[in-house]
Amino acid sequence: MTSVYSKRQQLAPFLSLLCRPRLNPQMRAMIGKLVLILFVLLCLFAVHDRAYGAAGCDGSGNCYVRAGASGSKSGADWTNAYADLPSSLTRGVTYYVAAGTYQGHLFNDPDSGTSVITIQAPTVANHGTSTGWSSSYVGQAVWNTADTSQVGDIWTFQTDYYTINGVYRSTATGSPYVDWQLESGYGFKVDNSGAVACNADVDLGDNSLSIPMPVHNITIQYLDVNGSHASTPSGCRENGLTGMWGSHDYTVQNSYIHNTGLTILFLRGEHASCSGSSGNVTCGSPGSLSGQSYGSGQNILFQNNYFYSNYSEASQHAEGCSCSEGLQNLTFAYNYWQDISGTADIATASGADWNNGNGGNGPWYIYGNVFFESSCAAFNKQGDGGGVAGNFYKWDTTFIAPIYFVNNTAYNFPASCNSYSGMLLNDSSSYPAPATAVYVIDNLWDEAAQININDSCPSSGGYVSCTSISWTYNAYFQSPDNSGSNDSDPNKQISSSNPFVNVGSYNFQLAADTANGASTNSLFSANGTDLTGNTRGSDGVWDRGAYQYGTTVVLQPPSNLQIVSP
Repeated sequence: MTSVYSKRQQLAPFLSLLCRPRLNPQMRAMIGKLVLILFVLLCLFAVHDRAYGAAGCDGSGNCYVRAGASGSKSGADWTNAYADLPSSLTRGVTYYVAAGTYQGHLFNDPDSGTSVITIQAPTVANHGTSTGWSSSYVGQAVWNTADTSQVGDIWTFQTDYYTINGVYRSTATGSPYVDWQLESGYGFKVDNSGAVACNADVDLGDNSLSIPMPVHNITIQYLDVNGSHASTPSGCRENGLTGMWGSHDYTVQNSYIHNTGLTILFLRGEHASCSGSSGNVTCGSPGSLSGQSYGSGQNILFQNNYFYSNYSEASQHAEGCSCSEGLQNLTFAYNYWQDISGTADIATASGADWNNGNGGNGPWYIYGNVFFESSCAAFNKQGDGGGVAGNFYKWDTTFIAPIYFVNNTAYNFPASCNSYSGMLLNDSSSYPAPATAVYVIDNLWDEAAQININDSCPSSGGYVSCTSISWTYNAYFQSPDNSGSNDSDPNKQISSSNPFVNVGSYNFQLAADTANGASTNSLFSANGTDLTGNTRGSDGVWDRGAYQYGTTVVLQPPSNLQIVSP
């Protein structure tokens, strides 16, 4: 901090002018005013420097958070770390959060242009200052109480531009089924196993006044979201992650969201007003409520995540994703969906119909995903009898751009589990639910019955569900019923063999090439690789399903190793 003495030194040349005898009174008064202005400015700069020193913590834009810290709690280093995330965070600063247990947090810091606040797990190689550092600070940071939003969440985001980065998860075996479900392997964890938050575990845009408060430019990576493990209708019926009011431009990657009391994901878009006849529906601008506008609901990405187990029952059906009301450029890529119960893995469920808000959707990109049920027993706790009605279920909804369901794998959806799979594009409602083009290409179903096959746009109640559909180059392995034969596409593949390397351990890599599928690069180039990064068609065959044959699991080297002397 600049001292008063140092300010006098800085002002000394100007003060000496006042003492010169030849200065007339007017000139002396002018110089006096100049000195006063300079003194005030220097004081302001000193206050700014002092404030930035506190806000910037170590002077390099890094602050430190460590549960149990007993120093000055200024956040300036690991010895004097904050004991919890401070309620007010500073834009442009990275907060390193050590292993430990923390309170739920409300992220409502005012925006400052596009300046980002970063919450990050430390590693041995990257932990900011070394002052007070200990390698024991590497480990999982856990948030396990409700935040202060009064909404019923553990994390609530009410402003924009945040990056939450747990940095790592396990890579020990190279198997998503094993590594991606290892809760302790994630750098960060939101834990609702104590049922402390019964609205959402992570919430983008909600508030206690229930008015539109969309948020945007939020990235969440390497986070374990452990739900309430509800098992009765009276339990904590929370969503794993909620995106409300048309929140837009957000990404969730490399995370594990599981054991929720209701849906895994609950996403709502612009709530646009739609009207018109079937095949000629138009949607208005984003709606408003209490003078507040909805967001655009655009540019949403879920990639390389594991979604597992939710609770659903007859009076309140759940889904893997309840997605609707004007979501545009929505992408689900390379995710695992296991033991999802309720309406569907991905469904357009909404309290609104096609003409009162559930319009303006699309394009949606769903590619490289694995959907599977481990057993009927996995659904015994669900009150609706278990199972899902489809991998994708669209109803009572207007899409103004295509749906792409491409290169996905679905395994073990037997009738005995009260399960269906495939694409449901209509629920026999009286509302017109038109979509533009629907692309269902290069998907692989194995040991799946009651597959909903729509190789032409179905109609119901006098309304056609879509304007065009391309259902082609799909594969049906070990089908226990005639689902595959119901597909009239000449390019389909039907086989009685097991296509996978080791289905017993849920390794869904291919044991051999499938029949050659169709390149979808002309539809959208993002699907040019599988979830391991292997190029589709690299051996001359564009394989059907989530994996390209020849994919090898590349085990990443372990990080944060320490050499310990015996």
